[in-house]
Amino acid sequence: MNENTDKLTNSEWRKKAILLVQRLQNSGLETEVIYARLAKQGVPSDIAKEAVNNVILEFKQIDKKEAKTSFNSALISIGLGIGTAIISLFVVPGYVFIPFVLIASGVIYALMAQKKME
Repeated sequence: MNENTDKLTNSEWRKKAILLVQRLQNSGLETEVIYARLAKQGVPSDIAKEAVNNVILEFKQIDKKEAKTSFNSALISIGLGIGTAIISLFVVPGYVFIPFVLIASGVIYALMAQKKME
């Protein structure tokens, strides 16, 4: 280790480790590769493990929030499709293409969002 890394406190190691983990996670690297890179940088193993777990948990929470937003959008699409179907039933009885597409796309979108939420 060099002089600079010997003088770092635990909180400074945590900050450095979290920044590195976020950068590596955004680049799409696997967890084992991230651990190896942190070890190569001289980050203590307990701090590296804590940083990786925190960042991965944060990314999962963000993904769940995005999936929930997508799921809500899908439910709105299904509702619009049903509403359009009811209105077109009275106004133009033979015209079912747009309501069918809205309902079908909403169901598909909802299923995809539900898989992301799990």
